[in-house]
Amino acid sequence: MERGALPQAQVAELLRECIADLRLVIDSLEPDHGDLSLALAGLRYRLEPRLQAAGLASHWELDVLPELTLPPAQVLQVMRVVQEALTNVIKHAGARNATLTAWVDAQGIGIRIHDDGA
Repeated sequence: MERGALPQAQVAELLRECIADLRLVIDSLEPDHGDLSLALAGLRYRLEPRLQAAGLASHWELDVLPELTLPPAQVLQVMRVVQEALTNVIKHAGARNATLTAWVDAQGIGIRIHDDGA
């Protein structure tokens, strides 16, 4: 980008990704983000316009997740994994639908992202 070799559309996409990542970091530092449901809701709010712009319908199926007291660094790690998985769906899957399912059971926190693409 610094050499001016990237097309403007690609530069714009890189900037959008940087801004999204920065917002994710800021959101994870909020003091009330021990609540995984709240963190996922914030991520959905941030990603939904990007998902829609890519022609991707998203479905979020969250069990009633108990309030978990997670440190901000752990919340950020979980949110980055989810963000990366959804970004990969947008960029590589050619999908029309993506479903995020989250639950808590005796083994811990579970998050699955499923799409109908390649």
